[in-house]
Amino acid sequence: MDCQESEYLDEHGKCTPCRNCMPGQELSKCVACPPRKFKDSWGHHGCKPCLSCTLINRVQKSNCTATTNAVCGECLPGFYRKARISGQLDWECIPCTKQTPSSEPQCRSRTNLVKVAVPTVPPQDTALLALTSSALVIIVLVLLALSIIYCKRFWKSQCQRDGEAVGLQLPSLQPEMDLPPAVAVSTASKAQLGRSLLESQPLIR
Repeated sequence: MDCQESEYLDEHGKCTPCRNCMPGQELSKCVACPPRKFKDSWGHHGCKPCLSCTLINRVQKSNCTATTNAVCGECLPGFYRKARISGQLDWECIPCTKQTPSSEPQCRSRTNLVKVAVPTVPPQDTALLALTSSALVIIVLVLLALSIIYCKRFWKSQCQRDGEAVGLQLPSLQPEMDLPPAVAVSTASKAQLGRSLLESQPLIR
């Protein structure tokens, strides 16, 4: 919080009017600026906040002190300052993108883009991962082979059961040994006729 010219920031963080001395006296007590604040000129005004180069994506050339502000340099790699319509450059640097004009020197090279650190996998973890993957592949192949064998046996036994059931349902085909009724009647009639003839005619001696 910035106080007015005739005020100062007290130990409670409040702006307090500067003390007026009576005739024949003067103010002689001044306090140092708190951390991250500075004052580079004489006066009753209080200390001002220091500039943060990191927040505006710029290189910090010098740190902030109690009497001087921080000095920022060029944009960080992968950032550039956008030009306004008036021709002045923005104080803050913005990231380079695919839509950034190729005329920007900070964005011409791909090497200037901000790189994201990719965690590397230790060799031990890589070997363990490869071993685990191989074991999983072997287990899957064994299970697949067992499934195929089981299916073949199941279908084979099922087909045998179906064949036996069909065999039991088929009628037994045996040759019919009995004579037709008409033939049986005819034979009986001939035998009876022969007996009657023998009984009616006397025996010739």
